[in-house]
Amino acid sequence: MVATEALTPNLQGRLFVGYYRVSTKPQGDVSRFGIPAQQAMVEKFVAGNGGTLIAAFTEIESGRKTERDRPELMRALARCRRKRAVLVIARLDRLARNVALIARLMEARVEFVAADLPMANRLTVHFLAAVAEYEADLLSARRAAVTETMYRLGKPLGTRGRTPEQIREMRRLADIARAAQHERFVQATMPVIHDLRRQGITGYKAIAKALTAQGIPTASGRGRWYIDTVKKLIKAHEPDYQPPRAPLRRELLLKMIAARRAAVQRLANERALRWAQILEELALKGIEADQEIARAFTSRGVQRPYGGRWTTEGVRRLRERLSVIAPAQHRRRLNERTNPIMPRQA
Repeated sequence: MVATEALTPNLQGRLFVGYYRVSTKPQGDVSRFGIPAQQAMVEKFVAGNGGTLIAAFTEIESGRKTERDRPELMRALARCRRKRAVLVIARLDRLARNVALIARLMEARVEFVAADLPMANRLTVHFLAAVAEYEADLLSARRAAVTETMYRLGKPLGTRGRTPEQIREMRRLADIARAAQHERFVQATMPVIHDLRRQGITGYKAIAKALTAQGIPTASGRGRWYIDTVKKLIKAHEPDYQPPRAPLRRELLLKMIAARRAAVQRLANERALRWAQILEELALKGIEADQEIARAFTSRGVQRPYGGRWTTEGVRRLRERLSVIAPAQHRRRLNERTNPIMPRQA
């Protein structure tokens, strides 16, 4: 007898990630293997092993699809790898009806266990996955046979086999149904928007964020609202609505520029006051010419704001700044250099 390796030899006290799957939404509500039934089986299994269910993912998708077409399964597997947890499912066919997918999961060493068959080994899992895939093939064949039989008996399928008058009537009834559904959506959503506006949430972007945060579904049933979605809905029922104008971007930009310039000027003044002490030391040594000061600053390693060597132009600008922010002696010395008193002629 060939020995087989158990997939999950020790489950006591482990971390678990639940995964629930149905093929269609109605199946998830009424089937004996619907979402509530799967949740009950998984929770009972985890509690019986003294484990902890750290996360659960639900997906409405065919079991024939690969992992690339099943985002919730990908998220569940990523959580298992990150937390070193075990993926737990109610039944093996809830994970997949695809032998190749099951084989890839086993090769990737992602631990998973079926609550209805916890002691399954690799040979058993391969066999059950093949049975599940075969059942899926049979189900598809039966559906195709029923469709073909109905077509041969002349029973209409969709618009096939119907007269143009019947097709027009079907489309008219469909339009009426869509209009009624949209009206119900508007009657349920617009009061929420009115409440948000009374609370001071008036902009399209702010309303979209609030509706998304509250979990209000959109017309398509999704939970994420966008600016254009909110704008089209409000404009369709309140064409004259205009959200209050926010502060002009130009005004805010000018304030930001002014604050930035003030900060730059403050830093420049602080540097100039530090360099004023060096100017005083050089003046005591008789070094007052701009060119000589530039050489002295460069030789001492005094860094300019934008790098490079000191020049006479840089020294001149330093003196001009000091004439504004420095004590009176610096302004007097600058005046003596820029406006020298010419000696009178005899």
